[in-house]
Amino acid sequence: MSNKTLSEEFQSSMGESIEYEGMSISPIFIVELAGEKQLAINWLSPFSEYKQGVRIKIDKGTLLAKGESYSETTQWEDTCPNSVILKCIPKKKAKLKSWNVWDAKGLCHSWLGNTGINISKSESHFFLNSSVGQEMQIFGM
Repeated sequence: MSNKTLSEEFQSSMGESIEYEGMSISPIFIVELAGEKQLAINWLSPFSEYKQGVRIKIDKGTLLAKGESYSETTQWEDTCPNSVILKCIPKKKAKLKSWNVWDAKGLCHSWLGNTGINISKSESHFFLNSSVGQEMQIFGM
């Protein structure tokens, strides 16, 4: 990989996944939903000086969390429980999108510098491992 940031690499690839240290890294996680699904967010190891978060959006439908309805939400590692369940209710076919965000001095940032997502999949789960944004590209600890 060049000396470009992940953000610059994604611009060059027109938003497509790139290879980094043998891993496929994406700027965003997108999955199509044809029916209701549950999304579990489990914080495993936020390890940044910046407050980390995850932005989740459904393009045609609703996200339900604790009785509240959203089309998009940000879950922050310091204010959300270690595990949270969102119910995804699509209208026909919908896309669920998720990307990394972070708070630096009270401002929410995304899509900058060295932010990216390593996505792996088991039979019934997706695992998203995000880099921390402005720091080095570090995935998984």
